[in-house]
Amino acid sequence: MLFTDESSYEVRGVDKHKRLWRAKGERFLTEYLASSFKSGRETVMVWGGFFAAGRTKLVWVKGQITGASYAEMLLDVVYSKIQVIFGDTESCVLQEDIAPPHTANVCRAIRKELGYCLLPWVPQSPDLNPIENAWDYLEWAIRAMNPQPKTKEDLLQALSDTCDIIPQSDFVSLVDSMPTRTVPMTKTKGFPTKYL
Repeated sequence: MLFTDESSYEVRGVDKHKRLWRAKGERFLTEYLASSFKSGRETVMVWGGFFAAGRTKLVWVKGQITGASYAEMLLDVVYSKIQVIFGDTESCVLQEDIAPPHTANVCRAIRKELGYCLLPWVPQSPDLNPIENAWDYLEWAIRAMNPQPKTKEDLLQALSDTCDIIPQSDFVSLVDSMPTRTVPMTKTKGFPTKYL
Protein backbone atom coordinates (compact mmCIF):
# COMPACT_ATOMS: atom_id res chain seq x y z
CA MET A 1 0.00 0.00 0.00
CA LEU A 2 1.30 3.43 -0.98
CA PHE A 3 0.19 6.23 1.37
CA THR A 4 0.27 9.71 -0.20
CA ASP A 5 -0.52 13.29 0.76
CA GLU A 6 0.59 16.90 0.57
CA SER A 7 1.92 19.08 3.34
CA SER A 8 3.13 22.66 3.60
CA TYR A 9 6.07 24.00 5.55
CA GLU A 10 6.83 27.59 6.43
CA VAL A 11 10.07 29.37 5.74
CA ARG A 12 10.88 30.93 9.07
CA GLY A 13 13.10 33.98 9.14
CA VAL A 14 15.52 35.06 11.78
CA ASP A 15 14.06 35.50 15.26
CA LYS A 16 13.34 39.22 15.53
CA HIS A 17 13.92 39.23 19.29
CA LYS A 18 17.55 38.12 19.12
CA ARG A 19 20.18 40.71 19.82
CA LEU A 20 23.35 40.82 17.84
CA TRP A 21 26.43 42.70 18.99
CA ARG A 22 28.66 43.93 16.19
CA ALA A 23 31.95 45.72 16.19
CA LYS A 24 32.19 49.22 14.82
CA GLY A 25 32.02 49.19 11.03
CA GLU A 26 30.23 45.78 10.84
CA ARG A 27 26.68 47.13 10.87
CA PHE A 28 25.86 46.48 7.19
CA LEU A 29 27.88 43.33 6.53
CA THR A 30 25.62 40.81 4.79
CA GLU A 31 26.20 38.08 7.38
CA TYR A 32 24.55 40.33 9.98
CA LEU A 33 21.49 41.28 7.91
CA ALA A 34 18.25 39.33 8.15
CA SER A 35 16.15 38.89 5.04
CA SER A 36 12.50 39.84 5.30
CA PHE A 37 9.42 38.83 3.35
CA LYS A 38 6.94 41.48 2.27
CA SER A 39 3.96 39.19 2.88
CA GLY A 40 5.40 38.06 6.18
CA ARG A 41 4.97 34.39 5.27
CA GLU A 42 6.40 32.03 2.66
CA THR A 43 5.55 28.37 2.43
CA VAL A 44 6.65 25.32 0.49
CA MET A 45 4.04 22.70 -0.39
CA VAL A 46 5.37 19.21 -0.99
CA TRP A 47 3.73 15.98 -2.06
CA GLY A 48 5.10 12.54 -1.28
CA GLY A 49 4.28 8.97 -0.51
CA PHE A 50 5.66 5.89 1.17
CA PHE A 51 5.08 2.18 1.53
CA ALA A 52 6.79 -0.51 3.57
CA ALA A 53 9.20 -1.22 0.70
CA GLY A 54 10.22 2.33 -0.15
CA ARG A 55 9.22 5.94 -0.64
CA THR A 56 8.71 8.42 -3.43
CA LYS A 57 10.76 11.54 -3.84
CA LEU A 58 9.28 14.73 -2.44
CA VAL A 59 7.70 16.83 -5.16
CA TRP A 60 7.65 20.61 -4.80
CA VAL A 61 4.12 21.77 -5.56
CA LYS A 62 4.34 25.29 -6.95
CA GLY A 63 0.98 27.00 -6.67
CA GLN A 64 -2.07 24.85 -6.12
CA ILE A 65 -2.42 21.20 -7.02
CA THR A 66 -4.77 20.78 -9.94
CA GLY A 67 -6.17 17.64 -11.50
CA ALA A 68 -3.65 17.99 -14.33
CA SER A 69 -0.63 18.47 -12.04
CA TYR A 70 -1.69 15.56 -9.82
CA ALA A 71 -2.20 13.35 -12.90
CA GLU A 72 1.37 14.24 -13.90
CA MET A 73 2.62 13.08 -10.47
CA LEU A 74 0.67 9.82 -10.86
CA LEU A 75 2.40 9.26 -14.20
CA ASP A 76 5.91 10.48 -13.46
CA VAL A 77 6.49 9.73 -9.78
CA VAL A 78 4.03 7.11 -8.58
CA TYR A 79 3.97 4.90 -11.67
CA SER A 80 7.76 4.66 -11.99
CA LYS A 81 8.23 3.95 -8.25
CA ILE A 82 5.54 1.26 -8.20
CA GLN A 83 7.05 -0.35 -11.31
CA VAL A 84 10.47 -0.51 -9.67
CA ILE A 85 9.22 -1.93 -6.35
CA PHE A 86 6.27 -4.10 -7.41
CA GLY A 87 6.64 -4.63 -11.15
CA ASP A 88 3.07 -3.57 -11.91
CA THR A 89 0.42 -1.22 -10.57
CA GLU A 90 -2.03 -4.02 -9.73
CA SER A 91 0.28 -5.32 -6.98
CA CYS A 92 0.10 -2.07 -5.01
CA VAL A 93 -2.91 -0.37 -3.47
CA LEU A 94 -2.81 3.42 -3.74
CA GLN A 95 -4.13 5.53 -0.87
CA GLU A 96 -5.00 9.13 -1.50
CA ASP A 97 -7.54 11.41 0.11
CA ILE A 98 -10.54 12.58 -1.85
CA ALA A 99 -9.37 16.14 -2.43
CA PRO A 100 -10.83 17.66 -5.62
CA PRO A 101 -7.59 17.34 -7.65
CA HIS A 102 -7.43 13.62 -6.81
CA THR A 103 -11.00 13.01 -7.94
CA ALA A 104 -10.68 15.04 -11.16
CA ASN A 105 -11.70 13.24 -14.34
CA VAL A 106 -8.15 13.35 -15.71
CA CYS A 107 -6.86 11.55 -12.58
CA ARG A 108 -9.62 8.95 -12.72
CA ALA A 109 -8.74 8.29 -16.35
CA ILE A 110 -5.00 7.94 -15.55
CA ARG A 111 -5.65 5.56 -12.65
CA LYS A 112 -7.94 3.45 -14.82
CA GLU A 113 -5.52 3.42 -17.76
CA LEU A 114 -2.54 2.43 -15.60
CA GLY A 115 -4.51 -0.10 -13.54
CA TYR A 116 -4.16 1.52 -10.13
CA CYS A 117 -6.04 -0.18 -7.32
CA LEU A 118 -7.41 2.63 -5.14
CA LEU A 119 -8.14 2.26 -1.43
CA PRO A 120 -11.56 3.70 -0.49
CA TRP A 121 -10.93 6.55 1.91
CA VAL A 122 -12.89 8.37 4.60
CA PRO A 123 -13.16 12.14 3.96
CA GLN A 124 -11.10 14.42 6.22
CA SER A 125 -9.45 11.60 8.11
CA PRO A 126 -5.89 12.46 9.14
CA ASP A 127 -6.27 9.93 11.97
CA LEU A 128 -6.04 7.12 9.47
CA ASN A 129 -3.27 8.36 7.19
CA PRO A 130 0.11 7.43 8.68
CA ILE A 131 1.89 9.88 6.39
CA GLU A 132 0.77 12.62 8.80
CA ASN A 133 3.33 11.19 11.25
CA ALA A 134 6.04 11.43 8.60
CA TRP A 135 5.11 15.06 7.93
CA ASP A 136 5.35 15.79 11.66
CA TYR A 137 8.79 14.17 11.78
CA LEU A 138 9.94 16.43 8.95
CA GLU A 139 8.50 19.50 10.69
CA TRP A 140 10.35 18.74 13.94
CA ALA A 141 13.61 17.96 12.14
CA ILE A 142 13.50 21.20 10.13
CA ARG A 143 12.67 23.32 13.19
CA ALA A 144 15.62 21.78 15.05
CA MET A 145 18.05 22.96 12.35
CA ASN A 146 20.43 25.73 13.19
CA PRO A 147 20.59 27.85 11.14
CA GLN A 148 17.05 27.63 9.76
CA PRO A 149 16.48 27.45 5.98
CA LYS A 150 15.89 31.04 4.86
CA THR A 151 14.56 30.56 1.31
CA LYS A 152 12.01 28.28 -0.30
CA GLU A 153 14.79 26.53 -2.19
CA ASP A 154 16.80 25.98 1.01
CA LEU A 155 13.70 24.65 2.80
CA LEU A 156 12.87 22.27 -0.05
CA GLN A 157 16.44 20.96 -0.04
CA ALA A 158 16.36 20.50 3.75
CA LEU A 159 13.02 18.66 3.52
CA SER A 160 14.32 16.37 0.77
CA ASP A 161 17.57 15.65 2.60
CA THR A 162 15.74 14.95 5.86
CA CYS A 163 13.17 12.72 4.16
CA ASP A 164 15.98 10.71 2.54
CA ILE A 165 17.54 9.87 5.91
CA ILE A 166 14.36 8.70 7.67
CA PRO A 167 15.02 5.00 8.33
CA GLN A 168 12.81 2.74 6.22
CA SER A 169 11.97 0.86 9.43
CA ASP A 170 10.04 3.98 10.55
CA PHE A 171 7.83 3.72 7.47
CA VAL A 172 7.36 0.00 8.04
CA SER A 173 6.19 0.76 11.60
CA LEU A 174 3.73 3.33 10.28
CA VAL A 175 2.30 0.85 7.77
CA ASP A 176 2.07 -1.79 10.51
CA SER A 177 0.14 0.70 12.68
CA MET A 178 -2.86 0.72 10.33
CA PRO A 179 -4.92 -1.90 12.25
CA THR A 180 -4.45 0.03 15.50
CA ARG A 181 -5.58 3.20 13.71
CA THR A 182 -8.72 1.76 12.15
CA VAL A 183 -10.13 0.06 15.27
CA PRO A 184 -10.29 3.27 17.40
CA MET A 185 -11.72 5.20 14.42
CA THR A 186 -14.46 2.58 14.09
CA LYS A 187 -15.19 2.71 17.82
CA THR A 188 -15.49 6.51 17.82
CA LYS A 189 -17.65 6.36 14.64
CA GLY A 190 -15.32 8.70 12.80
CA PHE A 191 -14.55 11.13 15.60
CA PRO A 192 -10.92 11.98 16.52
CA THR A 193 -8.69 9.39 18.13
CA LYS A 194 -5.35 9.61 19.88
CA TYR A 195 -3.64 9.62 16.47
CA LEU A 196 -4.86 13.14 15.74
